[in-house]
Amino acid sequence: MQSRYPLRAASALFTLVLCSLLARPGAPDALQSLPAGDSPVGAMVRLLASYRLERLDDYAPLLLPGFRFFFGDSASRAAYPEGFTRVDELASARHLFEGFTDASGVRHPAARSIESSLDTVCVGSEPEEPDSAAQYQVVVACGLRLHIEFDDDTELDVGPACHEFHFARGDVAARGPDQPGDADHWYLWRWVESSSCEAMATARALASRSPALEAAAGSPGPPRILSVPNPAHGVVSVSVRLTGREPARLIMFDVAGRRVLDQDLGAPGEAVSRFELRGTAGLPAGLYWLRATQGGRIGPAKAVVLL
Repeated sequence: MQSRYPLRAASALFTLVLCSLLARPGAPDALQSLPAGDSPVGAMVRLLASYRLERLDDYAPLLLPGFRFFFGDSASRAAYPEGFTRVDELASARHLFEGFTDASGVRHPAARSIESSLDTVCVGSEPEEPDSAAQYQVVVACGLRLHIEFDDDTELDVGPACHEFHFARGDVAARGPDQPGDADHWYLWRWVESSSCEAMATARALASRSPALEAAAGSPGPPRILSVPNPAHGVVSVSVRLTGREPARLIMFDVAGRRVLDQDLGAPGEAVSRFELRGTAGLPAGLYWLRATQGGRIGPAKAVVLL
């Protein structure tokens, strides 16, 4: 990939991954209305959706002037020790959207289709700004795999890899003149790739700092979602480890934090049980968060992409 597209696909790996999941199969332009970037996850989904729909004019405003992307592989890190700048990333995006001709006169095609999968997404405070959790957030995505087909019928497989997206809220970010400076806008200032999934440690640390989990200390422990199809469509079957005899629930939120599903699981006891989610068929395609709760104990959120 690096030799063919030195300024595009490597720095946009996770963008391509999740964006390809946001449109329904057979309808690549189905997501015409981009989600609002009024939260870290919302900004990430907007970033990905604009990339998936090849909307450079929507993608560019989400990157701060001081934006940097840092590669996960050693060869690219050696070639770009300071990372990709905002200018580099936007050139990369344009190359992918339109194809390009390199300095030797060779034409490189644009991507025709993208298939992808991801394992885990966690959200937490920015380690470099521990006292400003409300203004700085990190979204960590782990286990990303990518399959690209190009216009010249060639194919490329990438991953798995892990990515950290570091966001700043508009009222504290070092913005450009056309980027609103209010609390309803979030911007990406750093993007870190880890080809060996070293970012998983950060993801675990973010999850371990969840106030809900800390509040449950001394209890039997929170229930946990063990598996859910990703992406999911049709009947969605969820495996949950329950940790007591109290009634349990599955609760799903959209990226804006709105509760879109609240399902009573009854009180099946302390066991690993499988449940089918009811009510997902009517939800729009996109990224959601699913939690299990039991006896006041709140389990960690798991990302679910609905098609």
